[in-house]
Amino acid sequence: MKTFVFVILMFFSIQIVQTRPAWSAESKQPEAKTAPAAAQKSERRESMKKFVLVILMFLWSGVDQAQPAWGNEFKQREAKVAEYKKWLDTLGPQGSQFWVSLDARRRPHKLYLGEGFYRADFQSQERFIDTFSNYLAGHPEKFMLIDLFDAGTNNLIGEYGFGGFKLYAKQARTG
Repeated sequence: MKTFVFVILMFFSIQIVQTRPAWSAESKQPEAKTAPAAAQKSERRESMKKFVLVILMFLWSGVDQAQPAWGNEFKQREAKVAEYKKWLDTLGPQGSQFWVSLDARRRPHKLYLGEGFYRADFQSQERFIDTFSNYLAGHPEKFMLIDLFDAGTNNLIGEYGFGGFKLYAKQARTG
């Protein structure tokens, strides 16, 4: 609404839209304007200036719009990732032994899983790997590719990637 009012006021102020026609005093008829060639060039120049001014005002009115504040989104994302880290630390080597170590030198990351991971049910395992992937990506809605290894044997036991969470059938252990 603010922009609409601004545009209307702009049109009236630069007189592109006239509120009433120019009438002569004697005849109550619109004036017949005849001007020499130099005057026509001057009128063209003036109308071009008005046109450019209108374009600039339209562009300015678009810039003037209030932009939503996105700075808060980064703080919320940081807080969520910090919450993930805190939860993952409780499940780490000093906690429940879901995971023992992480090799992040090359991608996909290698996550070495401990005994706590094998004792958990499938939904808990999937939630753990999903959260770990979000944590590694640094964003609650993005994921990092992870290869899952058994900490005791160093064998590949599963993966987390584009197809989701997969445990390979032969090496999968349950508690």
